Amino acid sequence: MPPLSAARLARRARTRRDLGDVDGAWQDFTRALEIDPACWTARAARAALAFDHALYADAAADWRLACRDRAHGSQDWHRFRIWLAESRLGREAQAARELAGYLASAPRENDWTAATAAFLTGGQREPAFLALADTPAKECEGRYWAGAKRLLRRDLAGGAAHLRAAAATELPRITEWRSARSDLRRLGG
Repeated sequence: MPPLSAARLARRARTRRDLGDVDGAWQDFTRALEIDPACWTARAARAALAFDHALYADAAADWRLACRDRAHGSQDWHRFRIWLAESRLGREAQAARELAGYLASAPRENDWTAATAAFLTGGQREPAFLALADTPAKECEGRYWAGAKRLLRRDLAGGAAHLRAAAATELPRITEWRSARSDLRRLGG
């Protein structure tokens, strides 16, 4: 049997992650990156796995490398995640400046991404932002980001309520769904 390619290892790692095999997923993502250090999809997925296990510094570092290695396409969602990981490490002001600098230099990929960017940087209020969520996927993402911001502001009850709503969407392929469930576990429910 020929050796697995980075892409095949990354696919297997996502399957392992989805089945709850965190160690196997981490090993496969890492092996994929050993084969192809510029495999940004494996790097970003490993970052999400690290984030969901409260390894925020590792997550931010991997998302930064994924942004560096992604030659084409938007980096918005990775940049939003870097902001959150750095904020959870207590570096919110620095992370906000970094995110604002990125947002000023690149156009948003669509209206939902633009609305999310505005919400995260304080240019859009929570109710108006959430009202724009017109699909289950956007509802999941919006509720996750609203919950994440409330947690940063130490509003644990409000944050948990949004995270529960994100988790209730039952969209396991969406990063925010997995992160909502991880955050809820850390909050004890």
